[in-house]
Amino acid sequence: MGRLAAILLSTVLPVTVAAIAFGAYLCFGSARMSYLGLIDSRLSEIASRIDATAEKSLSLGIPLAGQQTLNGVLARERAADPDLLSIDVADGGGTILFSSTPARIGTAFVADQAEARVRRARIDNPFGLDEGDVMVRASQAAIDRNLDGLAWDVFTTAAMACAVALVLAVLAILLPLRRLYAHALDAAGHDDEPAAALPPTGRLSPEVGWALTAIEVEHDRIGGRPARPAQT
Repeated sequence: MGRLAAILLSTVLPVTVAAIAFGAYLCFGSARMSYLGLIDSRLSEIASRIDATAEKSLSLGIPLAGQQTLNGVLARERAADPDLLSIDVADGGGTILFSSTPARIGTAFVADQAEARVRRARIDNPFGLDEGDVMVRASQAAIDRNLDGLAWDVFTTAAMACAVALVLAVLAILLPLRRLYAHALDAAGHDDEPAAALPPTGRLSPEVGWALTAIEVEHDRIGGRPARPAQT
C-alpha cells in the first residue's frame, strides 16, 4: 500500500501543481492585458476630449497657439487622475505649447517609453490639415506598481488553491487505498477460515448442482479423495 500510494502521489501532485501554476499564469496574462487596455482607452479618451476642444476653437478662427484656456483644461484633467504625469499640446513641429506641467512649455516633446505610457490625438484644422497633437502621459512606474500588486494577488490566490488541491488530492488517494487495503485483509482472513465456517449458500438448482458435482469429482480425482455429491 505504501509503495502504491507513493507512486500515485508522485504522479498526481506534480500534475496538480503544474495545472494550477499554468492557470495562474494565464489568469495574470489575461488580467494584465485587460488592465493595460483600460489604461490605453482612458488615455485615448482624455486626448480625444482635449482634441475636440482645440478643434472647435480652430473652427472659430482661434489659432492653436492662441488657445490659452487650454492650460486650465489640461490642469483640471491632470488633477482628476493622479497616475498621469502630464498632458501636453504641441504644435506641428513637436514644440509644447500648453501643458499641465508648466515647466514643459516651450520644450520639444520626447516620448520616453521607460518613463511614461503615451497616447496621442491629432489636432486638425477645418481643412483637415495637421495643426498639432495632444499627448497624454501616464506614469509607467505607477502602472508597474499596480501590475506587481496584481501579480502578488494572483500568486497568493494560486498558492492557497494549490494547498487546498494538494490536501484534497492526498485524501482522494489515501482514503480509497485504505479501504482497498482493509478489504484485501478481510478477504485474506476469510481464505484462512475452514469451509464449514463459511455461510451456507442455500438450496441449489439442479443445473448448478450437476456443475458443482462435476467440479468436485475432478477436484477429488486430482486430490485422491472420494467426491461428495452437491446438494440439489
